[in-house]
Amino acid sequence: VFLMWNFAIVGVVAIFWHAPTRINQGYLILISGLLAIFFTKLPEWTTLAILVIIALWDLFAVLAPCGPLKMLVETAQQRQEPIPALLYNASVFVMMANPNEEPEEPEPNPKRKGVKLGLGDFIFYSVLIGRAALFDMITVFTSFIGVITGLFLTLLLLAILRKALPALPISIALGITFYLVTSYVLFPFTITLGSQGIFV
Repeated sequence: VFLMWNFAIVGVVAIFWHAPTRINQGYLILISGLLAIFFTKLPEWTTLAILVIIALWDLFAVLAPCGPLKMLVETAQQRQEPIPALLYNASVFVMMANPNEEPEEPEPNPKRKGVKLGLGDFIFYSVLIGRAALFDMITVFTSFIGVITGLFLTLLLLAILRKALPALPISIALGITFYLVTSYVLFPFTITLGSQGIFV
């Protein structure tokens, strides 16, 4: 109980107040892993339905004019405050990669540029991969490729449109598609070939 209280209190302080970046991101990754383990306990179709609903919600929350995530990002930019529960921020790594460049003069209302992924994105990526791990390693690899491909396409659209985009819809759509095709088509096909002694 003592260890759990310490873990919880340090986690709350690290995420919502102030802590070194590595500790903050470590706690966020650990939380996403724990939640992914919890969601994988649910039945298969329940898990997939939750992922689809969350992806649609992410679409609304980021792109809709009254979307809560859009309002959160705009408020954080106006106050020049960091976005809470932000797990990955590419602008930090760009600044670290170019330490010799002189900083530009600050603008009155600066807009923080860069790729930003929140805790929710990593949680539901982990849920999909965790569900695939319960089936077969081939399904894990194909689902992982689907998620990474969707994230790459989202980054491509981000570079073209230059506006905030949800990170879940494309990745979850491709990940679920790859998961279903692999588990219900590719895996039985490989089992049939193996039982007949045919190896490719």
